[in-house]
Amino acid sequence: MHLFVGCFCLPTDIETWVGVAVSRGVRDLLFYQYSRISHEPLRLPRSLYTCETLVTLSLLHAFIADVPLNICFMSLKSLSLEFVDFFSDDDIFHRLLSGCPVLQDLKLIRCSSHTNVRAFKIMVPSLHNLTVDDFGEPAPGVDVGYVIKAPCLKSLTINNLFGWFYSLVKMPYLVTANIKLPHGDSKKFLGCVTSARHLSLCVKQPMDSYPIGDFSQLVSLKVCACSLEWYRLILRRAPKLRVLRFQGQTNLVPTPYLNDRKKCYCSSGDVQTQWERPSSVPECLVTSLETVEWIDYKGTESENKEIKYLSENSGGQLKTIRLRDIEF
Repeated sequence: MHLFVGCFCLPTDIETWVGVAVSRGVRDLLFYQYSRISHEPLRLPRSLYTCETLVTLSLLHAFIADVPLNICFMSLKSLSLEFVDFFSDDDIFHRLLSGCPVLQDLKLIRCSSHTNVRAFKIMVPSLHNLTVDDFGEPAPGVDVGYVIKAPCLKSLTINNLFGWFYSLVKMPYLVTANIKLPHGDSKKFLGCVTSARHLSLCVKQPMDSYPIGDFSQLVSLKVCACSLEWYRLILRRAPKLRVLRFQGQTNLVPTPYLNDRKKCYCSSGDVQTQWERPSSVPECLVTSLETVEWIDYKGTESENKEIKYLSENSGGQLKTIRLRDIEF
């Protein structure tokens, strides 16, 4: 059932339609409030929160003013909360997730500062896939943060412009991680994703050396030009790396052809002006690296030195070096 409502939709109508769907064993429910002119929250019927058959629930542009104390989504495996505003305390979000004992996929997309939740607690032991896209600039003096405790994650995507991460745990089953984090403690974050096989980074540069651990399973690494210091640290700790991709920072500014979520949020400028030859050749260059790709390659001195170093120190298994100069 896909339910699209406007600002003049009566709560009794929503309750009727959702009630019919629940009584007939609905498995997939999408609720989209496409007009919120009145800014009045439309409360979802309480019968929904104890629907035993629901497998997929998607809420778009909705308000959540409250949720009942007793929530039981016994079969819910996929939950999508896109541009949903929460009008209550921090516990409302945590209580919603606590009622999903078999949840595997969670998507949270935010772009609004109109929320009373200050700490989004994602504490779901069964979770396999997590996406957090947060573009909501907080009100002055207000920090919005995340607590992530999902040790069974296999896929993690974080695109967080203003928020902070208060707490994380190791993710030993992680396969893919895409991290865009211009603020916050990026070294703490990277220390929790060392088991990833595929890693994409656009994160704050490290201020000092930090033991981030070994990326013993990493086979592909993509880094934004703003994250080259992290790349050099990881390269020495990724003995199985086969594919290495660089993304030029200048290609990540907003354009009509690029999705805003793909842009680099770090300060503009040439972040590749300095290049220092490593004291020792990383193991992966000698034994495993097969492909090097540089997107938005400008041929600067530092870029040339980087490519030359990778080429000259490969052990013979390097098959492809692809340089792409993209302009719009």
